[in-house]
Amino acid sequence: MGSIEDTMRQFETKELHQVFHISDGWKQVPPVNHGTIGSIHVFKRDLWVGSEHVTAIVLYEPIVNREKLAAIRSQYQNGYAKNRIVLMVPKNADIASVQGDIRVITMSSFGYDAGKLVWLTKKKNAKKFTSELPALTAS
Repeated sequence: MGSIEDTMRQFETKELHQVFHISDGWKQVPPVNHGTIGSIHVFKRDLWVGSEHVTAIVLYEPIVNREKLAAIRSQYQNGYAKNRIVLMVPKNADIASVQGDIRVITMSSFGYDAGKLVWLTKKKNAKKFTSELPALTAS
């Protein structure tokens, strides 16, 4: 059995592949950095002219630190016009300090509840978030 960190990495990779799907031409470079800050994934796809690069930064912190995000961004953003930065965070994380040109993706498998990181796909935690689902109407 793997550790909880292995499980978190599997879920983050699964959710990123839903956004950057192989049928759209995306290819993933193996994660560059696994550490306490989260993970960094690089996706590339060829276009008619040139290629497009996306650096996905995955953070599990309740509040996104602007300075830490800027430091990571400076390492991975280069002069290419088609190079984007994407930030993936757990549900209910504070993203107020994120700059407007960074796309934010909210995880569906992890979130913050009363300040604690919880695994939302576990049966015991799924009940807490059922109010977010749309109500069914009788026809």
